[in-house]
Amino acid sequence: KGFTDATKDAVSSGIDNAKQDVKGKVEKAEEEAAEEYRNMLDRSYILHTACIVCSCAYTNESVNPSYIVVPKSHGEFIHGMPQLTVADYIANKNVLDFGICRSPKNPAVQEKAREILDEVQEETKSWTDKVMDLFVDKSKKTVCDSKESLAAHCAAKCTPQFFTGWADGKEDVFIDGQKALLGRCTMSCAYGGEITIQSSGQPE
Repeated sequence: KGFTDATKDAVSSGIDNAKQDVKGKVEKAEEEAAEEYRNMLDRSYILHTACIVCSCAYTNESVNPSYIVVPKSHGEFIHGMPQLTVADYIANKNVLDFGICRSPKNPAVQEKAREILDEVQEETKSWTDKVMDLFVDKSKKTVCDSKESLAAHCAAKCTPQFFTGWADGKEDVFIDGQKALLGRCTMSCAYGGEITIQSSGQPE
């Protein structure tokens, strides 16, 4: 005899519950693995070509990542790779740019917002308005950098600016007179981005 509708519903419900249970266990395992990796990375020494991300960049580890590099080693190596210090923070020398920036505090992003605003306003202007523009100084116009502004929805080339080095280096290990860089170290860009380390640069 065939299954009744009630039996079919019970079987279907049981399968769905089993799938959800498996999915939950997989997600939990992934979260635990990520947490374990993060804890290990926080304690690891960071080497040349370690991967980093910025909270204000269109970037992640698989798409347009950035890296910490040194043109010349400090004389200390791990697995043949130069070890880094908290002083390795110079933009476009040690910290490569992140490609695209979306911080409304970035002048390049604000300029992009101005260009868009100009285009929209130009399209809606009457002939008289365009003539009057010839006699009005608009060179001092600004674009608000708040979250509600047009700039908050624009993006432009990343041009990072760092005024302080990496924070929270290894207190008791010095390389070339500077604290050794650890995975837990962070740094802030002048335009609001938070820089974090995503890999140690060491062989997996």
